Amino acid sequence: MLGISPQAIRGASAEHDPLLSAFIHHKYPRIACFSDALKLDPGRILSMAQGCHTFLLSGGPPCQPFSCLSSQPGFSDDRTDPLLAFFQLRDFFEANCPRRGMQFVWFMEEVASMKEHARKRITALAGCAPGILPSADFGWLHRNRLVW
Repeated sequence: MLGISPQAIRGASAEHDPLLSAFIHHKYPRIACFSDALKLDPGRILSMAQGCHTFLLSGGPPCQPFSCLSSQPGFSDDRTDPLLAFFQLRDFFEANCPRRGMQFVWFMEEVASMKEHARKRITALAGCAPGILPSADFGWLHRNRLVW
């Protein structure tokens, strides 16, 4: 990962899938794994990052509320709660990382097949326009992703 030893990477991961969470913990033992993004304690995570120069927050909330492969219920679906929580975390870290001498960077990805009104709402929350990532260039998926 970025040419950095897995032992040097500190952080936290919120992953609902227990198999993937176990893999992350095995590969990156200094990353604390949590199963519920809605229960993350941003103060605890920031304390774990003490001494780091750069703090990265990345997210890929559930796509089912927005995907063209579903009925696209959008923000009326409870599965969008992690997306909204992501932006609350972003706001917390954006305010608090500089106070601790850390540079803060973030990105979030979501399906590009979402309806325009959902994309506009997420873009408003993000405060910037998304880019398009052709996912086929990086793996087996062939559905483009939006990256903010």
